[in-house]
Amino acid sequence: MQSSELNDAELLSLYQDIIISHSRSPHNKGSVSNADCCTKGHNPLCGDRVIITACWDNNGLVSNLMFDGRGCAISIASASLMTDCIKGLEMGSVYKIYDYVMRLCKGSDNINHLVKEIGGQFAPRIKNLAPLTGVRNFPARARCATLPWSTLIACLEGEEVSTTER
Repeated sequence: MQSSELNDAELLSLYQDIIISHSRSPHNKGSVSNADCCTKGHNPLCGDRVIITACWDNNGLVSNLMFDGRGCAISIASASLMTDCIKGLEMGSVYKIYDYVMRLCKGSDNINHLVKEIGGQFAPRIKNLAPLTGVRNFPARARCATLPWSTLIACLEGEEVSTTER
C-alpha cells in the first residue's frame, strides 16, 4: 500500500512511529568539533533544551550539523529530522526550508501543497518532515517541534542563545 492510499488514521499512526523511532535512535546526535557556530536553545514552557553545532564549507553549504540536548520525543525527533534534512544545503535554502517547517507545524498548509509549492530538489526533504504536521493541533507541542529549527537559524546568525519565543 502506498502512502497516497493510507487513510488519515493510518497516516497519523505512521507519523507517530517515525517520531518515536527518531526520538529513540536520533540521527546526528552529538556535537561538531571545530564548529562554525554553536547555539543553545530552550523551550521555557516545557524545559526542552537543545544545542546546535554546525560547519559549512567554502561554498557556503552546511557540511556538518549535529544536535545535543534533552527533551520530549517530539523535540528530539524534530532535531534528528532537521539534521538529516539540512546537511548539504546552502544558507538561503536553509531559511526556505525553515519557513516551510514553520508552516507545517503552526499553519494549516497541507504537506502535499507545500511539496508542490517547493518542488524540485527540496520536495523529498519536505516530504520527510511530514511527521511534524501532527503537532499543529497542539500549540504547546508545536514549540517542541520548532525549537531545534529556531535554534539552527539563531546558530547560523551567530547568536549564542535561542528560545521558542524567538
